[in-house]
Amino acid sequence: FPTSAPATPRPTPFPTRQITPFPTPQFTPLPTPTFPIGPTPFPTLAQPTPAPLAPVAPIPVDMTIYGQMDEHPEEFGWAIFNQDDTEIYSVMPGNYTVPHQTIVLTLSLNFTDTYRLFFIDLGRNGICCNDGRQGGQMGISVGTTPGQFVIFHHGGEFGGYATFEFTISGSSLLQSPPPFNADASSPPSQTPTTSANTEPAPPDN
Repeated sequence: FPTSAPATPRPTPFPTRQITPFPTPQFTPLPTPTFPIGPTPFPTLAQPTPAPLAPVAPIPVDMTIYGQMDEHPEEFGWAIFNQDDTEIYSVMPGNYTVPHQTIVLTLSLNFTDTYRLFFIDLGRNGICCNDGRQGGQMGISVGTTPGQFVIFHHGGEFGGYATFEFTISGSSLLQSPPPFNADASSPPSQTPTTSANTEPAPPDN
């Protein structure tokens, strides 16, 4: 019998390849940025400290207090107080002794300041004339001439005591003050004795 041809061998299959998968990448999340709400305010600048104002020096002016007493001048006294209520000039009762004596005294006060003027009469009848003669007035004028530039005038009727205020300024000048009619028989007094605060007489009943 005839010999059959040998069988053709089968090809060897390729080996199965094992595919290694790529590792899963780990992503670290970025931080969430924080944004300010609204516009960024400008920094606050410190206010500069203002320079201290230099104190205004007072302006002294000559002032004249003038007047004429009644027939009992020893009962009358007066005082002037400044804006701090400090007495700066005063004349106690008993210093004027001549009936109907003329009073002319130059003082140094400060321009634009306000003062308080105090009158006292121990007889409780002011300095109004009891015998009909000229007198019974008190005034304050700017300068050394009594009655020329008057900023205060009073006729003398005030009972036991009285208080007035006056300011030294151009607007305080009286337009038509009464004339200063000094009694020629009584020369002016420029040197009364000054003293401490006077005690006011009790008010009239």
